[in-house]
Amino acid sequence: MALAQRLSYSQISQIGKRLQDLAQEKKLDFLLNNFFDEEAISKTVTECFRPCLQEKMHNWLLNTPFSLSLDTSTLVGQNICVVKARYIKPEMTGNGPIFKPSQLQDKIVTVTALKESVDAKTMAQILKDKIFASPAIKSNFQGLTHDNARMLSGTGEGLIGLMRKDIPERFIFDINDPSHCPSFALKYSLKALPGRVMDFIDDTVRT
Repeated sequence: MALAQRLSYSQISQIGKRLQDLAQEKKLDFLLNNFFDEEAISKTVTECFRPCLQEKMHNWLLNTPFSLSLDTSTLVGQNICVVKARYIKPEMTGNGPIFKPSQLQDKIVTVTALKESVDAKTMAQILKDKIFASPAIKSNFQGLTHDNARMLSGTGEGLIGLMRKDIPERFIFDINDPSHCPSFALKYSLKALPGRVMDFIDDTVRT
């Protein structure tokens, strides 16, 4: 069933191990005592868990500098945009907060469903609605990491350009995600190869 629902191997493993622990502790009664209705689960998450988690995240972003990483993907025919926040969680001491690189946090801030076609203004609106809830959060924003798509990286009408206009008092770092660089290097290298070399590669892959 888990595979049919397209869960990852890691997710299936974690669920299985958690059920094993609950079975050993004799705490599986909730499976019989609760009604697992899809609509009820959705309302519980959106009306209870999400507001609490958003408030907690916004409190962190209010009190520490942070950067964002943004990526889009298509899952089961649905276009989604995922935004993560990276910040150093301060260690509170009698002399005030201490920021250690070892306390770097990497948290998902929002997952938003997208329409078929989106532009930089749509992305900017998502960040405004989901993250920049107050001027204080904007003042802690340091930069954006992305996959170098044109609508994100353009300094004029791209997302970075729009954000720099919206927050003119700060310099916003624009960083291409290093994990995408090898993919781009391979993509454009293959385009430069002669046709007969590509035919050889295709034949090799097929065999």
